[in-house]
Amino acid sequence: MNNKKYYIYIQLLLSIFIFNSTELEMSPEINGTINKIRTLNNMDILKISFWTGYTVNGGLGFFTMIGQTINAIEIKNKLDSISSNMNTTYGTDMSELTSFANAYPVIVFGINSIAAGTSFIPVTGGLIYGTLNYSMAILLATLSSVYPFRLPYFNDFPGYKDDSLYNDIVQVNTSMFDPTSYFAVGTISIISGIVEFILYFHYQREIRRNKYPYFQKIITMIPGGISIGLKL
Repeated sequence: MNNKKYYIYIQLLLSIFIFNSTELEMSPEINGTINKIRTLNNMDILKISFWTGYTVNGGLGFFTMIGQTINAIEIKNKLDSISSNMNTTYGTDMSELTSFANAYPVIVFGINSIAAGTSFIPVTGGLIYGTLNYSMAILLATLSSVYPFRLPYFNDFPGYKDDSLYNDIVQVNTSMFDPTSYFAVGTISIISGIVEFILYFHYQREIRRNKYPYFQKIITMIPGGISIGLKL
């Protein structure tokens, strides 16, 4: 009996809800208010899209800077290991390599932080940051092909070229001058920058359209020219 009573209550509540919903649909003033709240106009959509693109470009620059710095720290640790092994095995003074290893993450962080700062420039930041990444990739590819990074003790110990130490040196050399990540980030950034630039253009046009609505009604762009309509 109690279950039947609860069922009747539920049916009654649902009927009241459906009745109220029907009343709302029949009221144009309430529906108009709800539609204004829930519906985004073109300017709102373009504004959200533009600032989303800006955030994507800035985030790409920031996280790329962190990723390159982490990679530089890993290379620094490998250089320290090579330096220690060379000193232990051959008794070679590796102070210069150790100093370079300590400075390498700082250099990479400095270069990438400056480049990442350009990604936060509104409108053109993505294009600028992508161009800088492409420039860095081309520079690394050129250096690795024209004058590969040669540690000073390569020719001093010809016998070690068959052991794992030599392989470690080659791997570090390859990692330092690998342009792949810069090419990838540069491509993504340029594409995103172009999208951001297009969105900005349409966003500004929509702002002018909302600021001068009567002017937009008088002058309109048509294929092949401009149409001017004046009320007589």
